[in-house]
Amino acid sequence: MLRVAWLGVLVLVLGGCGSTDAKPPSAPVSPPAPRPAPVEPEPVETPPDAAPEPEPPPAAEPEPNPDPEPRKVIYRVSPQGLIIEVEGLRLTPKATARKMPNGGYAIDMEVVAEAMDDRSHTLLSPTLGPLAIAVKVFDKKGNLKAEYADEREGAEQQFVMPGGPLTFERSWPSGSVKGPLWWGQRVRLQAGLWGLGTDGDSGRPLRKLFVVDMTAKANPKPTITPPTLD
Repeated sequence: MLRVAWLGVLVLVLGGCGSTDAKPPSAPVSPPAPRPAPVEPEPVETPPDAAPEPEPPPAAEPEPNPDPEPRKVIYRVSPQGLIIEVEGLRLTPKATARKMPNGGYAIDMEVVAEAMDDRSHTLLSPTLGPLAIAVKVFDKKGNLKAEYADEREGAEQQFVMPGGPLTFERSWPSGSVKGPLWWGQRVRLQAGLWGLGTDGDSGRPLRKLFVVDMTAKANPKPTITPPTLD
């Protein structure tokens, strides 16, 4: 009986040793979770490019001032000579010939200006006075020999007041208008005003006021006529 019991104990101990070396079954390994598919961003509708704002149109250039109305000039012939009426002013020109020491001839002009209304009239009066002149000189055969234009120096003013006439003068040759007139030659002198206005305004030029013609001969006499249309 005792031997059987010990064998039982031995069997139990051996059985215990065998159970110590045995490895427990490994737990099943789960496969790795699949990676999530990349999420593509939803297309975002972008508004179309805004149309560029149109550039403002260039500023319109100011229209040039229309040409002033031509002056109304009236010419009258009287026993005293030519009388000119323009914008309430009466002008009476005179011209005389003068023999120069060098033997050539000059022309001296004088103009009397009177107000025909109650306004004050302004004459632009440079160094040589209100009269502007230009000349053409012709030789004995009638061919154009020389031509001279005036140049203004200074900008003074003279005034023609109601009831008070004004007298001003100009001679040829003078300033940039050369001369004199030699024997047998003929001169045509065109006279104008540098500026004519009213009430202190120097106004605008009157380019053709009258014309003086003269031929150099014995006792020459200049003649004054209205300007021609050319």
